[in-house]
Amino acid sequence: MNKFKFLIFFKKKLTHLERKMNTEIVQPFSQYSLAEQNINNSKHNIIWFDGEMTGLDVNKHTLIEAAIIVTDGNLKILAESSNIIIHQPDEILENMEEWPLKQHTLSGLIENVKKSNISIEQADQMLYDFIKPFAPKGMCPLAGNSIYMDRTFIKKYMPKLESQLSYRLIDVSTLKELFKYGLNIILILINNTLETRDNK
Repeated sequence: MNKFKFLIFFKKKLTHLERKMNTEIVQPFSQYSLAEQNINNSKHNIIWFDGEMTGLDVNKHTLIEAAIIVTDGNLKILAESSNIIIHQPDEILENMEEWPLKQHTLSGLIENVKKSNISIEQADQMLYDFIKPFAPKGMCPLAGNSIYMDRTFIKKYMPKLESQLSYRLIDVSTLKELFKYGLNIILILINNTLETRDNK
């Protein structure tokens, strides 16, 4: 499993962005920070999820590994789960897409999935129990790289975890794409969002 490299990227880019905001456009952002006020309150925590699947079609494929990191709004790590390897029967593994089958066979994950005695229901309960002390029900966003895809699998296969999360997502892949166009487009988007909020 790619151990949350996207979290390092996200923190680096946000630090760069915050510097830019503080030095070039202080006035529009003077009453805000990158995280909301009272960021020590657990409702501002972020749930970073990284999962491995047997493929990308949620109707045919399923989860085989999952892990979570909880950070506060400044991306300080508060808690880190273990990698949970989820048992799947041979008939599921035989229907894997070509890329994950090759990748996860080489990494040894497929063999570990066969040996695991953790069901997907148990994995759901474990991750739910893990985030509950840090995430008031329905308040904390789910974050990660192309996290919309992980979210579709969470909704189908991990209903307890899903029930604790906010509907909001923080997708690092969006930030990566925006940075291809430079900081200006990000600053424009943030400024427009804040102006809309102020005018409500």
